[in-house]
Formats: sequence, C-alpha cells, structure tokens
Amino acid sequence: MFNTSRDCEVSILVNGRPVTEVQFTGHTYIEGRKNSIYELQIRNKTPNRILAIPSVDGLNVLDGENCGVHSPGYVIDPWAVITIPGWMVDNNQAAQFKFKPQNASSSRDKTYSEEMGANPINQGMIGVMVFREKIVQPFNILRDINYQPYDPFKPIGGNQVYSSQQCFSSSVVGGLDSPEYTVSSTADSCADADEGKSLGTGFGEATEFKTQDTEFERASESPESVFVLYYDTIQGLKKLGVPVEQFKPVPVEMPNPFPASPNVTRGCKPPAGWNSTKYRK
Repeated sequence: MFNTSRDCEVSILVNGRPVTEVQFTGHTYIEGRKNSIYELQIRNKTPNRILAIPSVDGLNVLDGENCGVHSPGYVIDPWAVITIPGWMVDNNQAAQFKFKPQNASSSRDKTYSEEMGANPINQGMIGVMVFREKIVQPFNILRDINYQPYDPFKPIGGNQVYSSQQCFSSSVVGGLDSPEYTVSSTADSCADADEGKSLGTGFGEATEFKTQDTEFERASESPESVFVLYYDTIQGLKKLGVPVEQFKPVPVEMPNPFPASPNVTRGCKPPAGWNSTKYRK
C-alpha cells in the first residue's frame, strides 16, 4: 500500500512476494495463514532519509513495547528499501514474524502479544508511522573559516534509532497465492483445535538481520504518513464482511492454436515395450 503522495510503500511479503491486499470500508486487509512466516517491507521513494516506526499487534518490533510516536524505528536511506524479517533481538538477529492463532490450545503457540501480556484487542494489525528528516538549510558565515557545506546524508543530532544496513532472512514457506503453499506444523494434518480462531503474530525462529545505531532528527512531532493493515484467516475476514473472493488469483486462460479441439495433445503414441529411460537425464 502507498501513502497519498505515493513516495512511500509498505508491503507484507510471504515467500518473498507481496500478498494480495483488499480494500473494504476504508481499511486494507490481507490474508494470514496459521504458522506461515511473513516479512514487512518498507520502500522509501524520496531523495531524503525517513524514519519508519513499525508496529505489529500494537507492539513496536524493535523493543517489544507498546508502540507510539516516540518508539524507536528504522532509518531508511533515500530511494532505499528494507525488508524486516521479524522482531528485533539485537543488532545481528531477529525472530521471524509468524502467524499464530489467538488463545491457542497449546502454550507453545502463543502470540508474542500474549507472551508479553499486551492488550489482546490490538492483535491482527500491522502499522507503520513514517517521519521525514529535518533538513537544515546551508548558509555562509564569512568569519567562520571552518564552515562546511551541509551534507544531507550525514547523520545530524536527534533521537537515537536503529538503522537497517543489510537485511538477511532465512527461507520461508510458500506464498499465500502459490500452489506449493504449506504450513510448517505437522499437527495440521490432524484435527485442528484452533480452527476458526483469529490470528496474531508469534515470536518465530531466529534469522540474521544486521542493524546499527544512528541518529535522526524529525521534521515534525507528527508522522508524515501512517499505514495500517488488518490481517486474519479467510474465515475471520469473511465474518467481517470482507470480500474474500478477491484474495484468490484470477484464472488466466492460456492461448490455444486449436481452440476447436482443446484436448489435442502432441507426440506419437509409443509402441508396447518401448523404453525411454536411457534418454532421460
């Protein structure tokens, strides 16, 4: 999804691909599936740095506290994009975002919000606040022999935040719209005691995610843009009235050189006893 000026974009990725977003009653909804892993991608399409404060289930993804305008965030360079794989653990790793059922039957399947004792009403939401950087206009003072031209890419004083330098993530399960989509739990082959429950986000496996501290001075105390996405299972979204049929990809009709005989196949019928194994590589 974009902001109104379309110079910042927020996407949820599964298997490295953006998931389908559905607009309904002024809100943006995405489908989640139990035990699937997702990533949060933020793209800066401006010539200046921005500060992005990400929230999942009402918690800041950098410190696990209730998220607000004064929470830490990621500084994104001009024309750059970062892909956040999960909850920040330290400057070298994160815990993957993983969809989990709320009030799961197993204590091992608790959402991170439930683990932290946060307000459960905020589960099922992903948000990003974006702040622009304060730009100090250069000026000349003739008596100042040490004057240096202003460099917009040099950190200037302000609140300490985390800056994503390199993003690494381990392999994830298939995309929501892909036929090879699977979930990581073998228990799903049996009766699912959590079927029908709404989703939250769990504290998944560790994955490499390198960051470093930097400084950032905001141009305003209020965010320039605010992104909010709601997520749940197809069943949960359907109960809200969301047109869930829009999550299914539209079938693509393949062209056929013989439309009057669509079942015609190519190749000659091999005789009995013919063995082609020696030609297989």
